[in-house]
Amino acid sequence: MLSDLPPSDMQSNPRAAHTQIPSEILEHIFADCVHSTSDAVGHDHTQCFRSNLEVPPWIAITYVCRRWRQISIGYKFLWTHIAGSFSAEWITIFLQRSAPVPLDVDLSLHSWSRQQDLLQLFQAEMHRVRNLYVRSRFTVSDAEPIHRQLDVFVSTFAGTPAPALTSLTIDIPPLRFYDMPSVLFNTNAPRLQRLSLSRGIYPTDPESRLYASLLHLQIDSEYTFAQLAALGTSMPLLQTAVIGSVKTGLLRMDEPGLVEPALTSLRRLHMRKWDAFVFGLPHLLRLAPNLEELRIQRCQRDTPHPPPPAPLHSQEPDLVVQHAAQSLKRLYMPLYALAQAEALLAIPFGPAIQLHLHLKSRDEGRDVYARLAGLLEGRRRMVRSRGSRSLAKGEVGSWRLAFLEDGGGTLTDYEGRVGEERGIAAVVPVDVGEEDVGDVGGL
Repeated sequence: MLSDLPPSDMQSNPRAAHTQIPSEILEHIFADCVHSTSDAVGHDHTQCFRSNLEVPPWIAITYVCRRWRQISIGYKFLWTHIAGSFSAEWITIFLQRSAPVPLDVDLSLHSWSRQQDLLQLFQAEMHRVRNLYVRSRFTVSDAEPIHRQLDVFVSTFAGTPAPALTSLTIDIPPLRFYDMPSVLFNTNAPRLQRLSLSRGIYPTDPESRLYASLLHLQIDSEYTFAQLAALGTSMPLLQTAVIGSVKTGLLRMDEPGLVEPALTSLRRLHMRKWDAFVFGLPHLLRLAPNLEELRIQRCQRDTPHPPPPAPLHSQEPDLVVQHAAQSLKRLYMPLYALAQAEALLAIPFGPAIQLHLHLKSRDEGRDVYARLAGLLEGRRRMVRSRGSRSLAKGEVGSWRLAFLEDGGGTLTDYEGRVGEERGIAAVVPVDVGEEDVGDVGGL
């Protein structure tokens, strides 16, 4: 009988190793498990909607033992990220277990818009939502249902303050036109610094207080030059902007002084499409006089060639444009003719600028690269290949020049011996090092 054994022979089983880990260390381990799970990474939002599970896989740590369950349920920071694939039941549990810690929410517009109770529950917690990612993935033919889903979202949160919100993304298929009401969140989102809107969604009132603290803006829609300038009024702190398309309209390209500086805080501007080519740059530089990086991915091919590159030197110099040109450190843009390269070089850029030019000319002969190299002769140090092999050496100076073939990644020499009539030219200051031009100049 067990009771007949002397006390010296009675020993309890040793504690399992996992039960001896201090609770503080377990909390860190649990947090690593959450953040290493693909569908729980807040910055990779596409993963947050792909899972077929209605609960995250890491939930298994709550079933290992009673102690682990107690620690994990009590550690509020494990429950702050609500992924788009969660069921309504688990969303409710996450909201309860995370209170009052700030939340990161991936909202599935399709499923949430059909559950008014869930929206109302979430509305009550909006005061602690930090990052909100709204997503729907219907096809373009289903644009009307998406319109209605977005209406439900906007009407639900129109009068709900969001004092902790720092980032808002609406990621849906393109719409023809949708006004984002300025009354969203009752215009009370004082910490909102990042805003990303899908194509066709426009802020209704650009002067709304909702945008006063924005630092980063992404709008995948078409803007006029005047609308771009108006952003400076409503977003005085804006530092980075990604715009789908910008049209200059009827601006007179020979009078850059007509454009007043507006985006004075803007440092980086990316445009997927622009209709002004090189001769619109003085206007853009005057609009954003402290711009450091400008990326233009595509230009309209039917835009007329720019005039001869004389304006900035033949007329009285524009001090704002000169200051902006000196401030610009990186310029990425396509060229469709050597005349555009001539106009570009007429702008008084500073000595430290990096020019990454995608040459797309098909009509100027096989010596187009040699002629472009000639335009840059005074700034060229050498022409080099993807490796370190020097193809040709020119006058020693503060620049180097290379041409990258559009398709194969093979660099050509300055005489234009290349199998394709398209290439990328990168002019980079020598003091940035001998890194591969193809790595720093891709568009």
